Amino acid sequence: MELGADGCERTGAIAMAIVKAVFTLAHVAKTLGEDADWLYEISCGMEEEEGCIWIYDADVEPLLAFTELGLKNLAEIVRKEKAQLILMRAGRTDH
Repeated sequence: MELGADGCERTGAIAMAIVKAVFTLAHVAKTLGEDADWLYEISCGMEEEEGCIWIYDADVEPLLAFTELGLKNLAEIVRKEKAQLILMRAGRTDH
């Protein structure tokens, strides 16, 4: 197994991203300065490939978490959502 320049494992013809760390929703909310409940709502459409994952433990409810890529993707969703809110408040809903 070897690593490519992009940090992905190279195993034959398949490239797999290496996840070095994950960040809980609470941590991401604090990092972005946003409400965790709102971030949960707007992240519902994110897929694993976008860096949104669930962490399961035996005795607790599953935790929503994000990889570094997920954090970047969620920050972009936040930016777009806020831009849309500004447009709606201004009375325009076109993009």
